[in-house]
Amino acid sequence: ITEAGEERRELCAIAEQAAAISSGTRAEMVMRVFPEALRQTVASGAPERAVIFSEYHDTLQMLYSLLSDNGYRDRVIFNAKGRIGKSALREFSGRNKILLATDRIGVGVDLAHCALVVNYDLPWNVQKLEQRISRCHRYGQKHDVRVLNFIDPGNRADRRRYDSLNKKLKQFYVVFGVRDSVVGTREDGDWAAGTLSEPTNADMPV
Repeated sequence: ITEAGEERRELCAIAEQAAAISSGTRAEMVMRVFPEALRQTVASGAPERAVIFSEYHDTLQMLYSLLSDNGYRDRVIFNAKGRIGKSALREFSGRNKILLATDRIGVGVDLAHCALVVNYDLPWNVQKLEQRISRCHRYGQKHDVRVLNFIDPGNRADRRRYDSLNKKLKQFYVVFGVRDSVVGTREDGDWAAGTLSEPTNADMPV
């Protein structure tokens, strides 16, 4: 067999394995957990709004389709170009919506009218995680901010991210005396939840 033929056979095998993967574990978990998290957020008195973060634009496109197919079509804001414009932010603040965003959403964006942060994937950089959450957990926030993190227990990179972030944040809590949980504790094998209390004068928006 030629080298090119061998390479083609390997690529075909990879393609078959990829096709056999279900769309998934994490996506399915979103539709199991997210509606209840949103319901609890509203029950606490907060507006029916959520911001869902992912590092990857293609992932957000998948989530847009997933949410649209499950009854949220008219409530999802997603900018195909990646960056969220002022008009989208005005729409998000004025109506009950779900905002899909990458970390390119921009420093200083104020989402204090939203009290549910969903991290579909966790970043390696703890500062990026803090920046995501501080979009909502900032001056002007009148409610506890719920943070929902999705983790694939079968994914070694996911486990390493979670453990690394948890370790760094615990060190931060010890140094600065912060008691709220950002990463939370793992529940149901695939997700972790944390809650941050209403901001105090010590909380600084990023």
